Amino acid sequence: MMARAETKKAAHKKTEKHDKKAEKHDKKMESTILPSSSPWYTILPPLPPATNLRVPSAAQINLLIEKSASLTEKDTKSFLSASSSSSSEATFFAKVIHAGTLSDRLSALTLLVQSSPVHNTKALDTLKNMAGKAGGGRNESLKALRCIVDWWVGGGAPDRKLK
Repeated sequence: MMARAETKKAAHKKTEKHDKKAEKHDKKMESTILPSSSPWYTILPPLPPATNLRVPSAAQINLLIEKSASLTEKDTKSFLSASSSSSSEATFFAKVIHAGTLSDRLSALTLLVQSSPVHNTKALDTLKNMAGKAGGGRNESLKALRCIVDWWVGGGAPDRKLK
């Protein structure tokens, strides 16, 4: 009887520890500007119709580009630190991407892109580079291209034309 009570206490402590870790992870994920969602094209509401818009100067455009790049980089770092510090999944993906077979690397990269395309642009760039002619040859290029197409058709793109 005493052993059951100790087992229940240990299980309760383990559950509390897991809940605290999950809560900490959720708070870290809240620190990102953009939510981690697969349909990246639904994050922002559609723009209103354009009426009497001023054309920004080249300096204003460059300033906005720099600001958006800085915010994107900051948000990506925040997302990656929140996701990598809380789970062994990130370390597993890193090991597979660096030392796995071609199929395993492609699967890991595709899963990363599917989880949050906005925050995993590096994985998408890696897939794009693998799909290019330079590198591992025709077989690698075709498999990588197939992964990109599967992601794009399976929800990576909206059901409308991109503007």
